Amino acid sequence: MQARATSLTIQVRRWSQAAASLLPPQQEVIGRVHSCYARILNVHTPGGRLLTLQGEGILQAPLGLALTTDVAALGTCLPVGALVVQDMPLAKRYPAALRLRCADALVWDGQVPAQPGLTPSVLASRAHGLADWLCRHAPTRGLTPILLALEHGYGPMGLSAINAAVYTALAPLWGEPQAFAIPTLLTLVKALVGLGEGLTPAGDDFLVGLLAVLHVTGFLPCRATSPVREQFCECVRLGTSQLSGEFLRCAFEGHFAEPLVMLVRALCAPATDAWPAHATTLATVGHSSGIDAMVGIALGCRLLA
Repeated sequence: MQARATSLTIQVRRWSQAAASLLPPQQEVIGRVHSCYARILNVHTPGGRLLTLQGEGILQAPLGLALTTDVAALGTCLPVGALVVQDMPLAKRYPAALRLRCADALVWDGQVPAQPGLTPSVLASRAHGLADWLCRHAPTRGLTPILLALEHGYGPMGLSAINAAVYTALAPLWGEPQAFAIPTLLTLVKALVGLGEGLTPAGDDFLVGLLAVLHVTGFLPCRATSPVREQFCECVRLGTSQLSGEFLRCAFEGHFAEPLVMLVRALCAPATDAWPAHATTLATVGHSSGIDAMVGIALGCRLLA
């Protein structure tokens, strides 16, 4: 039986630098559909990475591609396992379910380069400002309750099971301030990875926020040796889902979703008046994913201060 050719050919409007680097212009096969949710569709590449397709708007994933078509309308046409290729002459021989035109897509840099001037006092100020914003605008959402519990030494009593577990992992660092080090990071990863529910568990979202701080301060790039990277990736591989693991691996490499990047860049810039607007945007991401990432940012600033 001859394979049915598809009529789905869609333009990629915008994509992250990290996604673009995985798809050189001469590469025909992009991958196969891995999963489809309300507003995103994930494609598993031959190299084992997960690209996230979405509609127009800010990029919700570090390996994100914004299409000119609403992804929700594609779900019924693209079953799991369906082939996705680039729309190019060499790929015409593939009976693909979806062809993406990537050549004219705008590239967005989703990194948070190290910012000069982030002294301990500046980091402490940023930590206080963001923690205060969270406690005022989202006091009961996600991991926010642990901020007050840590600050006032309330202990884990009264916290949800997930919040209590995060509190327990962070309390030793909070009670006895010390220089943050790679062993501390790996200990936190082992304790928090996969902790929680949903597509990206709360513990993973927290770690993504923490990793953003480790990049913007310049801490991680100069310490991310091959053995450290291998230990980190092994913890992630064993501890959480493939989709959430992709967010964490990208975060370790220095690539993040657009709402988080915009907040961190504004928060750590010399003039910080713009950051609350970006915090408001990030707070709308997921059920509590944006909130949990901001808790990671706030506590990361506090730990490095």
